[in-house]
Amino acid sequence: MLTATRRSLLRRIRDLCFGRWGLLDWLRLLCCSAVLWYELGSFHYALSTCAWPDSALHASQERPAHVLLLADPQVRDSATSSRVGYSALRQSIQDLVLKRNWHYAYSSRPDIVVFLGDILASWRLIRSDEEYERNLRKFQRIFRADEHVTAYYVPGNNDVGLNIEPAAARQARYRFTKHLGPLNQEVVVRNHSLVMLDAAGLVEEDYLRAAKYIDYDHWSPIPNGPVEFVRSLRDADQRPMALMTHIPLYRPDTASCGPLREKGTIRRGVGPGYQNTLGKKTTTFLLHTLQPDIVFSADDKDYCDYVHVPPKPIGAAAAALSPNASSQAVREVTLKAFSPASDIRHPGFQLLSLGTPPQPGTPNLASQPCFLPDYANVYAWRYTPLLVLTVLVLTLLRARNARASPLPLHARRGGLRKSFSIHTLPRTRRGCRSRAPIRPRRSPRTGPRTHPASSPPAARRTGMGTGPRARA
Repeated sequence: MLTATRRSLLRRIRDLCFGRWGLLDWLRLLCCSAVLWYELGSFHYALSTCAWPDSALHASQERPAHVLLLADPQVRDSATSSRVGYSALRQSIQDLVLKRNWHYAYSSRPDIVVFLGDILASWRLIRSDEEYERNLRKFQRIFRADEHVTAYYVPGNNDVGLNIEPAAARQARYRFTKHLGPLNQEVVVRNHSLVMLDAAGLVEEDYLRAAKYIDYDHWSPIPNGPVEFVRSLRDADQRPMALMTHIPLYRPDTASCGPLREKGTIRRGVGPGYQNTLGKKTTTFLLHTLQPDIVFSADDKDYCDYVHVPPKPIGAAAAALSPNASSQAVREVTLKAFSPASDIRHPGFQLLSLGTPPQPGTPNLASQPCFLPDYANVYAWRYTPLLVLTVLVLTLLRARNARASPLPLHARRGGLRKSFSIHTLPRTRRGCRSRAPIRPRRSPRTGPRTHPASSPPAARRTGMGTGPRARA
């Protein structure tokens, strides 16, 4: 409990600091506090529980590898999109949000960064190699990383297209492989296989297979296509595997995505240039052939955590698999979009820790989702109302001061200038305080009395004056 002396001291400190505060001072404090919170505090608070899940791994002598997973950056160059007015302002805010999100995501110091598709906004807006390189340079300016950090890219439907004209598809895939890397690849990290799949190409090959009514067991794959790549991993070394695909795997429309999803669920859907999920047979083909330990996907914008139970294989697939492997449940994590989107309020990213397996074939991995604050709407729903409130308060204070003063505006301005003029200060003697000027008095005999300052110095020193009383 506070004693009376301490309470008195705190009261004095409070009165000293805030006793003379006015409405403008409180308004300044509100604006500064809002800017500090939304620019710094909200990010630190949202990411306070975001850390690498190293504690969930088996102990090993080698330090775990840290992999940062990002989905749907969708960088768009303003010159390519030709946006003007409000659209250009909104695009500038989105670029600012991407830079701010990347700053805090990269502060986790990853060893590897994997982008799960939709690197650029849309291939349809890019008509030449110069425009593609300009968009790519903007992407590299936003997502800057150190030289020792390796980046991998998974193609998305906005990068290479989906069910588009063959000539445009070849051009889009050529640009992607030239600047960002192969469409299908396998990367080994801490004795784990990171399989990055061209989901858009797999969907197109699935359409060709279904049109001929052929199962995957009897399908002759396209040379250098995704099906051929998946089959090539069947005979590879059996390492723990993490499958990374831009398009999520098939699941029922009523499947739940867990408590971390903002709204709705992932439903099947097909349209021009997109497909919400892979086909049912394609999903079964991937799970039976690759037998991944975990799947990471994107494209849906919202977070989803779902566990797949592969159906029991039949025919040639059953002969190639063991009974235990066929019934293994596989967890799929659909990442939140890293860029601001209308479907979600909070962007996000995923942290993946990979440790050395304690035994061959035993996975040693753990992941952690991280959600960022709703920074895109701060300008519309926080800063704009605060600006309106500031203008309103200043206007009311101006009107109140104008109503309270009896002088006209030009007189008040002149008085304000004179009040700050050094020539209006009262004259003072050296080493003495200023005194009010002495008015001259009229003498009944000799006329007006002179000011003491005009008398001789000797008279001032002896206290003698020049009036009738002094002569008497």
